[in-house]
Amino acid sequence: MPLNSGGAQAKASRLRNQSNNLFCFSPFYQLRRPSCPPQAVETDLSLHEFLADGLGNSLLAAAYDANRMRNAVIQNSRPFVPDRIASAMEEHLALLEALKNRDTEAVADAIRHHCEQTLRWRGIR
Repeated sequence: MPLNSGGAQAKASRLRNQSNNLFCFSPFYQLRRPSCPPQAVETDLSLHEFLADGLGNSLLAAAYDANRMRNAVIQNSRPFVPDRIASAMEEHLALLEALKNRDTEAVADAIRHHCEQTLRWRGIR
């Protein structure tokens, strides 16, 4: 389903709502924290799959599939870091907002930032 179709926009809206629903707000610090990491992982995978499918590019979809396998190995070899789950969800929300606004520069910036932060959290950069 192309990212600019009505169905894709509806799915993006559902993913945005799922991401928002995973957060609870601390009354003392106003810090966002995920309420349920397994749901966060499911939402994360759904978002990435949605984007890979929506690109309509088989090479990028194959690269995503390879990266997904790599991520599964990493996730199974060490525990989730709640702060990373929270920050990744916020990065996803920024990406979904940019897509909703059809702001291609903001989309590219959001993807770049998400990739950079993922590498940083993994100790690669």
